[in-house]
Amino acid sequence: LEMYVLGNQNDSVYQYNLTTAWDISTASYDQSFSVSSQDSFPQSIHFKSDGTKMFMLGSSGKDLNEYDLSTAWDISTASYSQNKTVNTMRLGGSGGGQFKPDGTAFFTAHNGSGEGVFKHELSTAWDVSTMTSVPATTDFFKFTDSFFAVQGMFISPHGDNFYWCDDVFNSIKHYSMSTAWDVSTLSSVGSKGVGSQDGKPFGVFFKTDGTKMYLCGNANDKIYQYTLSTAWTVSTASYDSINFSVASQD
Repeated sequence: LEMYVLGNQNDSVYQYNLTTAWDISTASYDQSFSVSSQDSFPQSIHFKSDGTKMFMLGSSGKDLNEYDLSTAWDISTASYSQNKTVNTMRLGGSGGGQFKPDGTAFFTAHNGSGEGVFKHELSTAWDVSTMTSVPATTDFFKFTDSFFAVQGMFISPHGDNFYWCDDVFNSIKHYSMSTAWDVSTLSSVGSKGVGSQDGKPFGVFFKTDGTKMYLCGNANDKIYQYTLSTAWTVSTASYDSINFSVASQD
């Protein structure tokens, strides 16, 4: 019943309450937390499964920042803990990141020619100081599109589906992993055009059962809700004609 949005205008995390789970039409603004002291261009956020830690991937600092929450899921209780340089963030910077559910791996997608999806392993779960990048020769996927702009990514809970926002073609791209959590096994499945809703898709998120998709659009500063007739298959997504504006916060 909580929704979190990262704003890169005011460099803050915004928290919203939903009176009906997974229905963004019932969202209302609650509070915010500034991450400006850590990065001037925050790219993505992620939470530990129990809500006691928050992580922010910073594009300016090219690092992963860790915060402790004294009250789970309440960002007003967040305090900065530590950070770790993400040494694969070259060229155009990051297009987002996500943890494996057990906290032992962190995945990042990057912009620029020759860039792709990288895996970073944590020897101690959820402790960014123990994170090391896996060599590109062993666990890496290189984008082969002639040009692209990765602006956000999402991996399904079982590690078998990967999605990213393409703000050149205004679509959500869908890839599958033949071996769960092994990004070197990624292959293209399909895509969903979202340009009718927003011309700059910057973030994507899915309901835990894969039947709902949520798009964060940078052009209109809105969150858009979609229903998938086949779970996790993005090409079957249809817009619910439901959106929620976050423009007044960021």
